[in-house]
Amino acid sequence: MERTKRLLVVTSDPLLRSEFTAAVDSTASLHPQLTFASDYRQAIESARARSPALVFADLDEGIDALKSFCDEVETVSPQSVVVGVFQDDRMSDGQTDRIIAALRSHARDFLRRPVSSTELSSIYDRWIMRPHRRSSRSGAIVSFISNKGGVGKSTMAVNTATAITAVTDMRVLLVDLSLQLGVCASMLDLAPSTTIVDAVREHDRLDETMLEQMCTSHSSGLRLLAAPTNPDEAAEVTVSALTRILGLSRRAFDIVIVDTFPLLDELVVELVDLSDLIYLVFHGMVPAALGAEALANTLDGLQIPPDRRRLILNQNYPRFVGELRPEDIARRLQRDIDHVIPYNKQLLVASNAGSPLGLRLRGRFGFGRALGGVRDEIVGLPGQTRREVES
Repeated sequence: MERTKRLLVVTSDPLLRSEFTAAVDSTASLHPQLTFASDYRQAIESARARSPALVFADLDEGIDALKSFCDEVETVSPQSVVVGVFQDDRMSDGQTDRIIAALRSHARDFLRRPVSSTELSSIYDRWIMRPHRRSSRSGAIVSFISNKGGVGKSTMAVNTATAITAVTDMRVLLVDLSLQLGVCASMLDLAPSTTIVDAVREHDRLDETMLEQMCTSHSSGLRLLAAPTNPDEAAEVTVSALTRILGLSRRAFDIVIVDTFPLLDELVVELVDLSDLIYLVFHGMVPAALGAEALANTLDGLQIPPDRRRLILNQNYPRFVGELRPEDIARRLQRDIDHVIPYNKQLLVASNAGSPLGLRLRGRFGFGRALGGVRDEIVGLPGQTRREVES
């Protein structure tokens, strides 16, 4: 199968854009789709949407942010190769140091300016036309978020993860990013010997194999990267470490489901930026509905595309006279509610027993049908085929 021939150039320099355009146009053998991004954030969105084979980063844009950018590219588009672009006549002005720093930032190759069709063709041939060892595997990252506790966010994350493992052959990882009060392990009746903090402490030598070894196995086949047992360790989980962990997770697993603490801190902001699908969970009480409205508006401000977001109304309480109806809440939020999860008294009992209801889901009515809709939506993301489940 022919490899994708998309090139992404990250630069705010109009002259460099012209150089790339001319080099591509003058080379008969190159027929790629050439895309430009003016900054790293725009480039990440483009890489996520288009999965370019080569990403050219102008080293004159600043080396400090390059490592974080390379890590994010690995996360959203694992098959992409980052190539540093440098000005050859500035080698005496610290450009050598820039190249060394770029190598440490995981740039895989380099291209001199002014860009020539010959050197561009050489890089194109080296990374696109010939096989190389970078993995093209790319699983999906799915996050469950809220800005209020008690709405059933963790319950939804755990039950969705187990529901996927119950009916598919997909490799599923559950990451407990609720660093202050992680509950995923107890809901699965697990006692992890390692946590996400151990992965952070091995940041420099962490790879897919080591990451898998740090995960705890559940009898269903689900793997858990647990939250720290000591909340004081939460501060060790930095944005750069999280990006690295998610990038490796995405290459090692088909689905990565992330539970979060009910707070929109810098870690959750980074997570939603890297997620393929984001579930905003709330219940129908007025404070939670107002909180969901505020959080949805915040995601708007972060420019998270609507097609990567879903609203889950989790009715985790018995029905009562005067309760808010889903249509009333949707009208207030001025958004459609994508999934309404009805109350099921067995759900909390199952969670307390460490045996999530998602493991024995029946999808015809009520809770089973509603959770099955969330499960099927996620399973469809990577284009995997679900095996039949016995009724």
